[in-house]
Amino acid sequence: MRTSRSVLRQLESQDHGGSLCNGRGTWWDSHFISLDYGFGKSSASAHLHVRTQDGKLNTIAEFVAAHLPAYEFAREAVNRFVLPQIQGQRRRILAVYLDPSNFKNIGDGHTIADQINEVLEPYDLGVIPASNDRIGSWQLMYQMLQKGEWQIADNCPKVIEAIPSRMHDEKRPGDVLKVPGDPLDDVADNVRYGIYTFINSTQKPEDLVLLDQCRALAQQGDLTSALIHYQDRTAEAKDTGGPLVLGRYRRRR
Repeated sequence: MRTSRSVLRQLESQDHGGSLCNGRGTWWDSHFISLDYGFGKSSASAHLHVRTQDGKLNTIAEFVAAHLPAYEFAREAVNRFVLPQIQGQRRRILAVYLDPSNFKNIGDGHTIADQINEVLEPYDLGVIPASNDRIGSWQLMYQMLQKGEWQIADNCPKVIEAIPSRMHDEKRPGDVLKVPGDPLDDVADNVRYGIYTFINSTQKPEDLVLLDQCRALAQQGDLTSALIHYQDRTAEAKDTGGPLVLGRYRRRR
């Protein structure tokens, strides 16, 4: 069963005006970037988001490409998201979130994260691992769409196409089916964990966020998903020796 019906209604009913070319927000609003550099058949995906003064979160620009070297991907993200000015100033970018798998050493001692950071460093930016809590992040995106707290600009057609086309994972209640090689899967994942990490790093402590997520699942009558979600998150904290640490990247001196 697709996730599309209720989510698609939300996408169709919202105003997609205010795209990047219309200058949504101001340069001093809280901007953040989410990146997903795919391996193999996966695509590289980048999105720019902003929380405006009314408290709403807006996804305002996107860039999706296949078979692009990491350095080139990072430079393209800088050219599209970092360098352009609003009211004569560059955007205030608080964080750049990257798929946590891109921090793994794949044998050459130079991770994808390292390569991207070399490009971002002159701009006092660098990537930090995004939280990949799939169930919690999908729940959050759905809730934000329902409440009108998240809007997608009309110059982000891949996001608009990706979200309602996702399907439930029958083997993992509360999650969405992962489709390797589907560019829209990479787009949805990138936006999902970028928004989720930003929201959770600027609001509540991790334990309270987890409590709220489990409560929301339980209130929907999905006690199994609530239990699985709780077990997954507490196991993650135990494996890492504590809660996931999130924060702005600082250049090494």
